[in-house]
Amino acid sequence: MSPFRRGTPRFLRQEVAFVRSTPPIVPLAKGDRTLAKGQSSADRRMRGLCYRVLTGGEVSKLPDPETLLVATFNPGKLREFQDYLAGLPFAVSGLQRLPDVSPSPEDGDTFEQNARQKASYYSRLFSGLTLADDSGLLVDALSGEPGVYSARFVSPSATDAERCREILTRLQDAANPERTARFVCCLALARQGRVVQTFEGTVEGEIAREPRGDNGFGYDPIFLFPKLNRTMAELSAAEKLRVSHRGEALRKMNEYLRSDVERGE
Repeated sequence: MSPFRRGTPRFLRQEVAFVRSTPPIVPLAKGDRTLAKGQSSADRRMRGLCYRVLTGGEVSKLPDPETLLVATFNPGKLREFQDYLAGLPFAVSGLQRLPDVSPSPEDGDTFEQNARQKASYYSRLFSGLTLADDSGLLVDALSGEPGVYSARFVSPSATDAERCREILTRLQDAANPERTARFVCCLALARQGRVVQTFEGTVEGEIAREPRGDNGFGYDPIFLFPKLNRTMAELSAAEKLRVSHRGEALRKMNEYLRSDVERGE
């Protein structure tokens, strides 16, 4: 017998179905919202919504959240995803979860093509939802470079500092009006080799004269917000999520996942 009420959202059915060793849904005392140890208040709010949708108002105990695999080995990027997705019923994990996995090809001409390629590739190796992103910096004075090659700019083995230094060297004689640039991020959600949806975010700025800040990674120290006179790496994690390209794409994805629940599909 199905543990779901008629009309349970498809999204919740899928997520619960993919949790291994799913225990039965056991009714709790009214008002009891006991959750797994370590969950945040945002987790509690989102899971409370899930409980109410599943039970038509009564609170029931669900299995621990499904793991959402984020297709990255980059610890800085993984932390951003974990911070922003804390309000959704997922335990967010990186590719360290898949030992000895071979890297996905990234030979697309656009950020979306690369994100879709990675999401599809890694989701074949993992039973749950897989989230992949492709993002990068486009500098107008460099004809859009480094673009889709941002992570491999200079050389695949170059450090973030070396890549930033190369861009600053190429722009050393460029006046401020010629230093315009933008970050672009495309996210792709996939399950078992099929891309479910994509989401894009963009943020405009310019290239600073020198690296500033310690809070970011990649090109963050040289990406300047003129109105704030601060680089991406000088922003707090919360500020960065509000204004960044990845934050915009994540908000769109968050709205998509939540609307799936609210539509009851």
